[in-house]
Amino acid sequence: MGEARRQRRHVWFAGLLGGLIALAVWGKLRFVSDVPRMAYAVPESEDRTDPPNGAE
Repeated sequence: MGEARRQRRHVWFAGLLGGLIALAVWGKLRFVSDVPRMAYAVPESEDRTDPPNGAE
């Protein structure tokens, strides 16, 4: 029974450590990145001055 309790504690600690690492990585990407939370595609305007590739 003591061995099972120790194994359960190791699994709990590994889960906690993994969660903290995931939280740290998420925080780093969330607060340092310039990408907004939701990115929307903006269609290009029709009055472009440069022709598309191959068109003259």
